[in-house]
Parts: sequence; structure tokens; C-alpha cells
Amino acid sequence: MAHHLLLLQVGFFLPSVQALFTVEVASPSYTAEFSGDVAMECKFGPMDSKSSLSVRWQRILPKPLLRVYNLENGQEDLSFQDSQYRGRVQLMKDKLSSGRAILNISNVKINDSGTYECLVEMVGADFKRTTLTVKASYKSVKKTVRRTGNDEVELSCGSEGYPLAAFVWSDQSGRRFDELNASSTVTSDKLFHITSSVIVDTSTNNYTCTILEENHWGPSAAFSIPAEIPGTKSGKPPVRVAWLTLIVVAAMVVAFLFYHRRKGLPQGRNDDVQVGIEDEVEVEGLRKVLMSRYEVLSTNTEVSNLRAFCENELPRRLRNREGLTVGAADLLPGVRETVLLEEENGNDKTAVARSLASAWAGNSQWDPFGVRQLPLLVLVACEGAVDDLFREAALQVDQKSQFTAGDLQKLLTETIDSLLVLDGYREGSRELDESLTTFLSSRKMCRVLITARSGQCDSLRGSCRTMLKLCSASTGNEGLS
Repeated sequence: MAHHLLLLQVGFFLPSVQALFTVEVASPSYTAEFSGDVAMECKFGPMDSKSSLSVRWQRILPKPLLRVYNLENGQEDLSFQDSQYRGRVQLMKDKLSSGRAILNISNVKINDSGTYECLVEMVGADFKRTTLTVKASYKSVKKTVRRTGNDEVELSCGSEGYPLAAFVWSDQSGRRFDELNASSTVTSDKLFHITSSVIVDTSTNNYTCTILEENHWGPSAAFSIPAEIPGTKSGKPPVRVAWLTLIVVAAMVVAFLFYHRRKGLPQGRNDDVQVGIEDEVEVEGLRKVLMSRYEVLSTNTEVSNLRAFCENELPRRLRNREGLTVGAADLLPGVRETVLLEEENGNDKTAVARSLASAWAGNSQWDPFGVRQLPLLVLVACEGAVDDLFREAALQVDQKSQFTAGDLQKLLTETIDSLLVLDGYREGSRELDESLTTFLSSRKMCRVLITARSGQCDSLRGSCRTMLKLCSASTGNEGLS
């Protein structure tokens, strides 16, 4: 109850003391290495010796909200601290007198990633938010060689890290080829354990498996065949070249048919934590297309204007249904949740949608929404749209037709933490509405943000857990009706 009263008190003070007391973050985002340490900082006016000081750090996204650290009237109070952070956080109290609230988190975990809020109360009260992204580098590759027959061996590679990555195979000439089997499982530390294997003939050749993570090459492992084949006493390869040629050709045909057969399987077949490598490659390919598209979505001037809008206009105009101001991070839905953002008049809701895409794809660290941690963000301009949702999306996302409507629907429906932004949505098109309703009920993780004019998405209101309103620039005191 005491924490809820403090939040109400902060909401009461903010309008009247904003000009007198403000809080700023030292950085809008932080990146930490798994099991390492990170220090996040917010700054405020120097302490008045006569004033009591309260500092609260909490992780607000992804939901549920987690209490990280609390200093109440100068006294440490960890009675409400979430067990996830117990024994791992510390506030540098010697820096408080100089107006610095520095939170140290040790032995950082993958699930520490998210949006954090620093709230300071002294002569007044204010808060700011910052984003923490935790990564675990793929540092080594474990390889094995197993004989499967007189003329074939299986080469396997495995590694652990975060986020999800994939292995790419090549031979000594640099030619890439598809693996026979690949999978990923989640460890108790929330790391991805990825494995990949190929079947090759025993003729002389060198093979390499290399980790591809977010379009960056990582560690690799090399195989020298036949020297590394268990039980091999001679470096001479088998001489049945004709038979080997037939086997390789047959294997390629089978692999080709198997791959395309898998591509045609119905969605929802595999609901466990194993992820097919071809889906991972598709995600990386789509991510590259989206990044390229959104990086050129706006000119440098437009990007500056969008950032200024988010920093100056959004904090006072973005309201919840009770009419209370909320932060930009509240626009990011939770996993499998839908947020509806309504605007009475104007097109500032489109500025919000474009800002999300710009923050996700941009090269800078600016990200007040917390979207950079997501593998995929798909922005669809819905004004005037009447076709199936994913046909509209495919036309806008990839005009070269590298990704079809079916590809997009599959990737966003399956177990990939992504964000679908539907800008300017208006109910009334049967095909569009039905395809959206079907997707919302069948998705496994995808987050959805819908922007619309007030009164144009009345049916969707019932399925949206969170509804926000972008008030007009001249008012700013409206709640949701």
C-alpha cells in the first residue's frame, strides 16, 4: 500500500514541480554481458541537507513490474524487492550527495533485460526510464565427428549464447551448403544452446561451421576430413568415386525435397522450445529487409523531428484511460498483448508509429520505447487498406517479393518475440478485420500496437488490454471516454 501511495503522490507533484525538480538518465540504454556487472545512472539536482531523499528503481517492462531497489527517506527498504534481484543490486549512496543515483546490478541475467524506471523524490518528484539489454556472446564452438557409414561422416557443432543465432556451413572452396539437422533449446540460464550437423563424404576436404548472430559473424570450428574421422589410420580417401557421386546427388535431391516439404507444413506443428534453423534464417532475412526499409523511412530532418516529438510532446500528451500521463515505454505491449492508441484528430499517431520503426532500425542508442531488443518490428500503414492483413503487409514490407504474405504470417504467428504496428487502422473491411481477428487469437508471442482515430476501432476495444490516448497539443488533460 505504501508504494501505491508514493506513486499517487508522485503523480500529484509532477505537474507543479517539474520546472523546479527534474530527473535525467545518464544514458537512454545500456548493454551488459551475461554474468557481468552493469551500472545504470539517473541524475537529479544536488541534495539539500534539510530534505529527505527517496529513490526507487524498478523494471516496468516486460510485465509484470518488478521492484529492484528502494531508498525511503534516506533509509534502505528492500522488503518489497523482487526475489530475482535479491543480493545482486546496490545503490552507490556516496554519490547521492552529488545528485547521482547509480544502481549496480551484479551477475547480470538474461531476464534482467527490459525497461527500467528511476524515480527520485526530494523537494519534488520526477522519474525517467532507460533500457537494459543483456547479451551472452557465443565464445566457443564444440565440434564432433561421427562415422555413419563406410563412405560418410556426420559433422556436428554446438554452442551457447544469447540472442538466438544460427550456424552456417561451408567447405574449403567457400561454398555454403544446408545442414541436415539444426535445433535450439533454452537452458536454465535462459541461454540458447544451438546445434547443427551435416553429413559429408569421406573424400579429402575441409569444412567450417560459423555462428551467424544478428548479421555478424561469430566463432567457428574447422574440420579436416578424412584426418579427423575416428579410427582413420590413413589420409587416403576411398576410391569409389562413382558411388560417392551418386550418393551426394541423391542426398541433395532428398534434402531439397525435405526442405520444401517442411516449408509446406501447416503452422503450429511444433510448440516446444526447439526452433527449426530455416525459420531462424528467414527471421534474419526479414530483419535485414525491414532494417533497410526503416533506415530510409525518414530523412535526417524527419528523424530529428520525430525524436523531438517523442521527447517534448509525447510525455505530456500520452494518457491512459484515467487521463494520467504515461511514458513512451507504455506503448510497447507485453508478449501476446494488444495496445490501442487513439487520437481525436490529426496525424501525430503516425509520428508515434514511425518513431517506433526508426528507434528499432536506427544506428543510435535512442530508444525510449524499448523496441531494440525485439528481433522483428513490422510497420503496416492501414489507411485505405481493405485486403487481407498480411497481403497488405507483404506489399509494403518487401516490394521485391522475397517474402510472401504466408511467410510474414508464419513468422509473426510462431514463437518469435516481435512487434506488429498497425498505423491508422479503421474497422469496416471484412477481409482485413477477419484476418486481424484470426491473427490476434492464433499468435503465440507477437505484440500488437494499433493506432486509430477515436471511434474507428470500437470492436477492437474489447480485445485490447491497454488503451491509450494521444491528446491534442492544446489540451492534454483528456482521459479515454
